[in-house]
Amino acid sequence: MRMAQVGALFGTVLLTACGEQASPSAAADGTGDAAQAPSNTSTAEPAVDATPGVLAVGDAAPPLSASRWFLGEERTAVTPGRVTLVEFWATWCGPCIAAMPHISSLARELGDEGRDVVAVSLDRGDDAAQVVESFLQERADIVDFEVMLDDGETTRTWFEAAGQTGIPSSFVVAQDGRLAWIGHPMRPASQGDGYELDRVIKGLLDGTYDIDAQASAANEAASAAAEIAAQVDELSAEMGRLWSAGDRRGVLDYIDQIVAIDPESSHDLAQRKVEILLFELGEADEALDAAKSMLAGPYEDDASMQLMMASLFSGAADPGEAGRAFAVSTAQDVVALTDGTEPNALVVLAEAHFAAGQPESAAGTLRAAMSLVDDTSPAHETYELVLSRYLAASGDGAEFAEDEFSEDGPSADG
Repeated sequence: MRMAQVGALFGTVLLTACGEQASPSAAADGTGDAAQAPSNTSTAEPAVDATPGVLAVGDAAPPLSASRWFLGEERTAVTPGRVTLVEFWATWCGPCIAAMPHISSLARELGDEGRDVVAVSLDRGDDAAQVVESFLQERADIVDFEVMLDDGETTRTWFEAAGQTGIPSSFVVAQDGRLAWIGHPMRPASQGDGYELDRVIKGLLDGTYDIDAQASAANEAASAAAEIAAQVDELSAEMGRLWSAGDRRGVLDYIDQIVAIDPESSHDLAQRKVEILLFELGEADEALDAAKSMLAGPYEDDASMQLMMASLFSGAADPGEAGRAFAVSTAQDVVALTDGTEPNALVVLAEAHFAAGQPESAAGTLRAAMSLVDDTSPAHETYELVLSRYLAASGDGAEFAEDEFSEDGPSADG
């Protein structure tokens, strides 16, 4: 369960940060429009890794087309007889950069000088080549594989053809030139520890990975997903009608139905239900019950949802004493899970402490988050402004609370 939760948390940072990502609701801090209609737009990674009939697992790998090669020998196709990883990335994509050390280790395992790992840059603009070249010079310590700048054709025939919408995105090509797997490079393994990408590559190398079986499973999953999507579309249309009619209770019923059918793609709706109850209907107790139910049910292993719920109960609307305590304990769970090394989790916990009337703990927790980011970054500057608010409320500029991150995890009362 720990791996699943960590994977879910870093889904916020890794799996969707360079795609169409949703951020914590503006309504949570009182700056947004609480009357926004609910949407079933998903921020979760698609349940299937390819779009059958376009480019899918089992299909022949398309050619490679570049406007420029930076590392490795220029070529127009993957190397026959060898396992090849084609990785889509960009210099502006933080999650892509975070995955590079691991990709480099895979490159060293696969072949000399990483020739079986090709990183395809999706950088655009007249200065794209210069931007990529500068990046590679500055981050040579984490890049041990081939790098090419896409000319648009590789994106079209690989990335877009497979229905991918966010980066980083990995394509594994088997020795026979067929696609064996498509997905996020840091996705937790479906079997055992580690990452699914590693499991697939090792299976291809030792002959235990069955591409035909995986292709069949992907097609079946895609068909099932299409049926679910049709049901969700029908329910969403009715939900929109009720929203326009002002029937918020009716909308909540439809949200429950959609979440039950497709929880993996309904994170936004689950969040919206709590927002409607808390911010629009003023039903703090009911909102708390809904949040707890979601975290104990379809989102039990989803740390990103835990942080979202903690944020909502630390916002402008008064969630009551029980709601504030829930925000603190929920954020603490995620901080403990990540051993206090994830700044986003610490920031959410700090605000939860502050909303619960614990400014000293809020300040200490935020300082911990600040220690994990570059002190010249915009994030650090923002944290400093928030810290001044916490310190002003504490009255004495309290020092860091050492017991906040004891071996037993963050304390509940600060």
